Amino acid sequence: MPAKKDYKLIKYIKHMPIEHSINQVLRYEPSNDQEERDLLLAKMIFDRENHVSDLEIEINAAKFALKKLDLEREVHRDLMAGINQERQAEWQYNFSEDFYLMERQDLERLQDEAAYDAKWLEAARKLIKTEKYLSVPSGFFRNYHFDYDGNPSLDGCCEDEIDEIPF
Repeated sequence: MPAKKDYKLIKYIKHMPIEHSINQVLRYEPSNDQEERDLLLAKMIFDRENHVSDLEIEINAAKFALKKLDLEREVHRDLMAGINQERQAEWQYNFSEDFYLMERQDLERLQDEAAYDAKWLEAARKLIKTEKYLSVPSGFFRNYHFDYDGNPSLDGCCEDEIDEIPF
């Protein structure tokens, strides 16, 4: 008869999504230096893809901000054209062309970074030699961790002291 701890483990495994199952962990566990290299590269690709997704959000936000600034510039120009010179002198700096240019440059920087990352991903995928690492499910890397990747204060610490599953 299994111990209470074993029932917890069985229940935990049964409720794990398929892509996080023990079989999957074993399937992707590297067995030689080439596989270890390819798995690390697959992880780097996964991280870069997440970064690209974040960049796309930032790019869209920057584009929206520029649309608003375009309208603000148009309103400011129309307003300035319809007022006397004294008011124009007072209000001329209520819209900043310099700020607009900064926003435009920020958008261009984000777009350039995204273009570089897209080419980087293309090149990185070509370097993976082990077929099973060409299509690792995205959820795999949420639960698989490399030693010394992430929180350096926890990596490799106390592994021999952990004797049960934390639930």
